[in-house]
Amino acid sequence: MLISSLPLTLVCLECSWKTTVLPWCDSRPTVLPPPTRCLACHDLPLGYREATNKEVLKARLEEFLALNNEIGRDTPRRPTEDNE
Repeated sequence: MLISSLPLTLVCLECSWKTTVLPWCDSRPTVLPPPTRCLACHDLPLGYREATNKEVLKARLEEFLALNNEIGRDTPRRPTEDNE
């Protein structure tokens, strides 16, 4: 029996950037590892706390929409000026 860990919200102590990390499970094998430093200011270390229900819902919705974009695309996207 698998025991999943709690979702966490990582918070930068310098610039208040935050992201929610959902625990890995068999139904979500494409989960990326959590960031080790702030993606905005590159400061170390990140603080963490248990994610609120709103943060978990937002993270799951973002993940669902990202997966739908990948499934709906039959050819790789060519880089444009906006997404290089």
